[in-house]
Amino acid sequence: MTGLGLTSTERARTTAELSATQREVKQHYAAVARGAQTGCSVERGCGLPLNVANLLEGETVLDLGCGGGTEAIQAAQYVGPSGFVYGLDMTDEMLAVARKRAAQQHLDNLSFLEGMIEHIPLASHSVDVVISNCVLNLCDDKKAALTDALRVLVVGGRFVIADIVALKPGLPVQMRKDAAMIIGCSNDVLELDDYLRLLDQVGFVDAHINPYRTFSFDYIQQKAAERSYTTLLAELDADLVDNALAAAYVFGNKAQTR
Repeated sequence: MTGLGLTSTERARTTAELSATQREVKQHYAAVARGAQTGCSVERGCGLPLNVANLLEGETVLDLGCGGGTEAIQAAQYVGPSGFVYGLDMTDEMLAVARKRAAQQHLDNLSFLEGMIEHIPLASHSVDVVISNCVLNLCDDKKAALTDALRVLVVGGRFVIADIVALKPGLPVQMRKDAAMIIGCSNDVLELDDYLRLLDQVGFVDAHINPYRTFSFDYIQQKAAERSYTTLLAELDADLVDNALAAAYVFGNKAQTR
């Protein structure tokens, strides 16, 4: 792995190692970037992480799964010329859109990298803040993604992302996956308590999750109709999935040295 981005050899190997779900996600967002397909609801994100990240001038920020670069570009403006922002995405077409947008705004404190959020192509202890907007739920190996996010943070660094979580414990796994897919092209979501346990397990401190919007069954029905997911909708129990999933902000810090 190089210091920034992937070499051609690493890119070929990474592409070959993608899971079926990752290939599907990559193909979908490549089509979105080309304008050949409209985005899922998560294309607009499931929150506004920059509203709660409290970015400071001069900080270095990493946007995981930056897509077309919306949050990364805004973050670059927040941290100013003395700060820097990296946007990381696995989709060439999305990165092309992001780089074009950044060039149009003449931003010199911003770089977009190709790579996987489970294997971030940055050095350890290199960023002050990790942000992300509704991307971790797309990830196959959420523990690996969280572990690598912690690795690249400086001591005392902040992890502030928007994501989707399951609020109702015990919701059947397939039903949870189907409901999440209807809401936003998700590759399953974690139950809130499991999410907190995983953050603690990988080493985040002061971790907490603030759900701020639940998804009613009426909303799920609406999204299923918009996206022609009638088969998935038929598998759901209305009472079980009603308000079972929520958009939330997920917070954690890298421990200070003793």
